[in-house]
Amino acid sequence: MNSKYIHILLFFFIAIICIGSIKYGYFFHIDYSPLEKPYYKYVIDIYTPFSWFLFNGLPYFIPSWFFQRLIYIVTLFLLWVWWYKLLESKTKIWAYFSWIIMMINPFVYSRFMDWQIWVILAIVMCLFFFIFLLQYFEYKKDKLIIYSSIFWAFAVLWMPHSLFFILWSLLVFLSSSMFKIKDIKFYLKTIFIYVFFIILLNFNWLLWISLWKGNVASSLSQINLDNFNVFSSDKGENIYFNVLSLHGFWWERQQRYMPTYYTNTRWEVLFLLIFWVVLYWIYLRVFDKRNNEKILDCSLLIIWIVSYILALGISNNNIFAVISQFLYDYIPFYKWLREPQKWVWILLIVYARFWAFWVQWIYQVVKYHNFYPKLIWFLLIILPIFYTPTMLWGFNWQLKISDYPQERYNLKRQIEDWNIIVRNDTCDYQKKWLSNNCYDILSLPRHQYIWLGFVNKVVVNPTDWFFYPFRVLQWDNIEIWNIYSQSLRLESKIIEKYLWPWGQLRTNNEKIRIWIYNDFIRDLRGLWIGYILLLKESDFIWYYTILNNLEEFWFLNIEEENNKLVFFSIN
Repeated sequence: MNSKYIHILLFFFIAIICIGSIKYGYFFHIDYSPLEKPYYKYVIDIYTPFSWFLFNGLPYFIPSWFFQRLIYIVTLFLLWVWWYKLLESKTKIWAYFSWIIMMINPFVYSRFMDWQIWVILAIVMCLFFFIFLLQYFEYKKDKLIIYSSIFWAFAVLWMPHSLFFILWSLLVFLSSSMFKIKDIKFYLKTIFIYVFFIILLNFNWLLWISLWKGNVASSLSQINLDNFNVFSSDKGENIYFNVLSLHGFWWERQQRYMPTYYTNTRWEVLFLLIFWVVLYWIYLRVFDKRNNEKILDCSLLIIWIVSYILALGISNNNIFAVISQFLYDYIPFYKWLREPQKWVWILLIVYARFWAFWVQWIYQVVKYHNFYPKLIWFLLIILPIFYTPTMLWGFNWQLKISDYPQERYNLKRQIEDWNIIVRNDTCDYQKKWLSNNCYDILSLPRHQYIWLGFVNKVVVNPTDWFFYPFRVLQWDNIEIWNIYSQSLRLESKIIEKYLWPWGQLRTNNEKIRIWIYNDFIRDLRGLWIGYILLLKESDFIWYYTILNNLEEFWFLNIEEENNKLVFFSIN
């Protein structure tokens, strides 16, 4: 076989090992619960990010179970192919093998486990941006800056936070290149083209922000110190070492997935080995007078240091916390970057670049001394894999195949056959400006992230998606530490006063309970809700008791009950 195809086969071998299984079934994640076939409501919406179209648009045309496997492999493939393109002009040897550290590492692992694939795709777009930006500085062709601008714009489409990451990187590159290119028109043209394409390709959500600036201001006002503490980088044993080693995703302390160091008792040693190699090659490249890319390497070093400081956030009152706090307080929209650990991806790119020089050096040494090179190449490949072994074998068997209970499918078909839901697009509370929408069904228990027995873990609640086209009022309460809910939905506020942890329905006063029941039913009818769906999941017992009391007082009727759910109609 032609040797140029070996690395492609190696990639697919590793990718298939990562996803674990290609048979039918769904992978449920903290931020993504799949459907058999999403509906157009969640596809055609000009105000949603581009990522929402991909994850809900393509599955509309291909099976969701197959799409999940496909998006895993394609995302890993894009990480590989564009890192390869970034380096192949130097030598194909280091391009062949240095991509392993870009593909298998704690940062990519944590985002896959949370189904934040849009973060990884944004990184791919940023790599595109860097490739064409560097070529533009070298060849000064207008088409290269246009390509770079387009990929920056797409990175912002995938992840709006990319605006901060690339803007900072671009500022450093432009400033450092002034030592070489002393042409102010060149820089003004560069900035103009970038701004033009950013606005053009992100016009949909920029327009939405302009039209609904009141909602945007309200959203920003909800982001406070509690948010910064909840979403801060996880300190682990030591905040500085944890972030430096590409860890620190805030889900780690929530134990929503298995951190890489749980099964890797020598992870500190492996990282220090990788980090020592990176530092050594940074030193060699920065102080090598023959290095014709010294400006680039020095720029990356500056970007790396600042990104590391910002990735620490305000965690554990680290010595750099005041810097992040200043940005939160005074830089417009920086508060939206509640999760500073996203800065770690820039550390990853720097590590991978200087790791590549070591790969190339090892290859030359092996070739010069006539050692058997394939054995050395193999050792180069498995070192990052040993550092993040949890990405293999279905992410350490965490990608478990599940499907929705048959009772859910049956109930949805029954509701369609019964033809009992009459749609009303203008309910009473919408006329009174107490609600933005009308609904058909109230879904309980009240959790945005819910423990599902058939998945055996906490995932994002998929009830409203599953029962579409029926309009399901589902909770958007995040329920993390000091943050119960930051919902801006008017209808959520109406129901919360009855059902949140200190809601009125929890009263033990028999004299006023009947009045609370009346008010509760009146507010449900004001939203045009005619049915209540209770899933027998999580802490459903309390809700089951309350709804049975409502049935005894003839407020509700049970239309369907089985061991998975109860479906009530409101009298």
